[in-house]
Amino acid sequence: MNVDSSLRAGGDGRNARPRTARPTYRPAAVYVLLALLVVLAAGALYGGAALVADPSGALLDMPVTLLDGSPFADYLVPGSVLFVLLGLFPLATAGALWLRPTVLHLRRIGVHAAWLGALGVGLTLIVWILVQMTILRFHLQPPFLVLGVAISLVSALPSVRSYCNASPPERAEGSSRDKVP
Repeated sequence: MNVDSSLRAGGDGRNARPRTARPTYRPAAVYVLLALLVVLAAGALYGGAALVADPSGALLDMPVTLLDGSPFADYLVPGSVLFVLLGLFPLATAGALWLRPTVLHLRRIGVHAAWLGALGVGLTLIVWILVQMTILRFHLQPPFLVLGVAISLVSALPSVRSYCNASPPERAEGSSRDKVP
């Protein structure tokens, strides 16, 4: 190993190991999962923002009477939950799935937070839609139920799980950030 490569490895040129590059290969299922998460996030951010901006539901042509039998007088709380839980969270999960930052690798349980997040998003969407369909009798969302099932199933594929849960790359010796208690 020459001095130039050891410096790139994060060392000072003495006794440094080269960094192991994180694999950039992503299985096709990961791209499918990313697309599903982004589609969900886009729809939920739009719908949630519209419901928060106008809690009467008029912007989305949703009368408040759809909430009869629910604990909500208007769409402010459901819109906020939609925006955060099914908009921002899937977007953050997609980012973590794409980047797979080492800090999100949960070593104690042996999984990456991106994988748990994607599975959680799918299950949350399924519950969200089933609540709409049963309690609120709001049946305009079956495609989103299918989307929730698809996110859950694609997340559970072995290729996605192994991609997400691959061990993080080794770092150069001597880095204090790498020491696990």
